[in-house]
Amino acid sequence: MDPRIQVAILESLIPTTVVDITKLTVRRTPLYNGYARLRTKYLNLKASRLEEKLANYAERPSSQPQSIETHLNDWSKRVIILEKMECIAPMVESLIEETQKLPVRMREAYMRQWKRLVVRKAVALIKFVQNET
Repeated sequence: MDPRIQVAILESLIPTTVVDITKLTVRRTPLYNGYARLRTKYLNLKASRLEEKLANYAERPSSQPQSIETHLNDWSKRVIILEKMECIAPMVESLIEETQKLPVRMREAYMRQWKRLVVRKAVALIKFVQNET
């Protein structure tokens, strides 16, 4: 997986699920407690790398610093951020099946519409629960 995507996932405050339509796979981060530990390790590593770069720059300001992402790439090779899902929610399974039936040029629009539908269903469920309590 692209290191920029891994960094974006680790920058997120909440665990993430990635649905790869081209490979027909669903991967997710660990659940909340495991994700919080993983994210804390990442942020500590990022802070220590920044401190090292600042110290190196203060000693030799003329030298070109390497990008932070190169160090983070080394870290991401050792740590598995996304794990493959064994069982997939029926709604996501139907998304993958329906998307494969569509022409490539229509898939992105369909994914956006599907996401809107999921958000609407979630809002409706939240409002229903609030009204019942």
